[in-house]
Amino acid sequence: MEALTTIQRRVLEALRRHADQGDPAPTYRELCAEFKWASTGTVRDHLRALVRKGYLELTGRHRELRLREERPPIARVPLVGRVVPGVPVISDEHTGQRIPVPLAWTRKGTFFALRVAGDSMRDAGIFEGDQVVVRQQSVAVDGDVVIATLESETTIKRLRINKSRVMLVAENPQYRSIEVRTPEATIQGVVVGLMRAYHESGATAHPSTRRTARRIAPGRCLSVSQKKRREHLGKSHLFGGSRTTAKLDVVAEYLAAYTTALKNTPFLKGYIDAFAGTGYREARPESETGLSSQSLLFPDLAEPEPQDLLEGSAVRALKTDPRFDSYVFIERSPARCKQLEDLRSQFPHLASAIQIREGEANLEIQALCSKNWSSHRAVLFLDPYGMQVEWKTIDAIAKTKAIDLWVLFPLGIGVNRLLTKSGGIPESWKRRLDLLLGTEDWYEEFYRVESTPTLFGKPEEQVVKATIDTVGQYFIRRLKTVFAGVADEPKVLLNSANCPLYLLCFAASNSNGANIALKIANHLLKKVVL
Repeated sequence: MEALTTIQRRVLEALRRHADQGDPAPTYRELCAEFKWASTGTVRDHLRALVRKGYLELTGRHRELRLREERPPIARVPLVGRVVPGVPVISDEHTGQRIPVPLAWTRKGTFFALRVAGDSMRDAGIFEGDQVVVRQQSVAVDGDVVIATLESETTIKRLRINKSRVMLVAENPQYRSIEVRTPEATIQGVVVGLMRAYHESGATAHPSTRRTARRIAPGRCLSVSQKKRREHLGKSHLFGGSRTTAKLDVVAEYLAAYTTALKNTPFLKGYIDAFAGTGYREARPESETGLSSQSLLFPDLAEPEPQDLLEGSAVRALKTDPRFDSYVFIERSPARCKQLEDLRSQFPHLASAIQIREGEANLEIQALCSKNWSSHRAVLFLDPYGMQVEWKTIDAIAKTKAIDLWVLFPLGIGVNRLLTKSGGIPESWKRRLDLLLGTEDWYEEFYRVESTPTLFGKPEEQVVKATIDTVGQYFIRRLKTVFAGVADEPKVLLNSANCPLYLLCFAASNSNGANIALKIANHLLKKVVL
């Protein structure tokens, strides 16, 4: 075949893209719109050139163009927006985007794709913006490149196993390798293939300049805007779109009302932020967020290139007027703890009141709650990345009788993904739900058996899974068993496809202040429009 000009190659790629997505061939006007041409005659000329050079066949009928080249058979795998610890990567209800990959990569097993952010695997030829195709499995052998989850962190690394140690090894000397010691570490899958985007010229785009839609970050390397990439690398924490803004607005308004109400009381007022991140978040246009955004709420996952650094919950709390007497920020990542230290220089008048605790959120909160709270009051914000919060932590908060709690319950992003349609739930998932809900009774609440008459007289039994609303209502009832007051109408946070992700809940542990606290919280929750 004859060589193509740059514009002819672009037109051909547009036609290939439609074919790969299973769409009909674009019309002349659709191609005009895509390439910003004024005349359909321009399209006709380029298509004729592609026919003349042997790349296309035109049938003469509307919207019927046929690619003459032989193309390898393809399969379509889900492009997973994020991996949540303790949650199946692909749920029964997965309806997200699927991308074409060579069929030869997916002969046996279940597969998904992730987009890479960061360069900790660059020496293995895996760069930022690459899509890795992963076979979903829980075991791997020495030398495999794996997607691994260690408690609240998910990363891509090379697995190395010897007699005494198991290591997740970075393929970049600038990043440290991770020794696996915890039983909570799990393998999500093994990388079996890689796909890379190219510029028009055919040269590979430099990893630092490619925009991507969904990413998993090796070695915690988060992307920021082009201009600030090197200066602020890792400075901010990824969250999602207007839904994140809405929840932070609710909490920020409550903090201001809380400190105003307690201004002239003898209590020492505190703010506690578990999973504090870096204090900042990165903003994206709403059009670029979706279910995968919530890669958004997971620390090692990124989505489209952020535009600005916005205030996260920690910064908003520090700006609350009247101020709190103390601020406790809990974060298990040493790197993010170091970034949280910068808040002292940004708020010098509050520096002595800021405490930064590096550690696992459940243990740190339980330790705080075990202290004498008779002369203290606090607001605690629990915004986990997945299902990390345990019920015994929530129970410890309630027992202080001094803390008001705002908590994001992983309604759709966690719990609903563990609840299989058949009711056959693996024991490890059951244990995770037991820890989250503090009881084993949830199964009877979430599943029921229905009998349906048949033509042969013997009824047929079928397991029916509860609706997602039922799951949320159950969690509210659980909160009411330990807290003095709980908001009856929590706010469901949806993604751009209107699928439930989290449930923003409020609970007050002090019986004397519960009524006024609920009045304020209910008012703020009703104001939220998503």
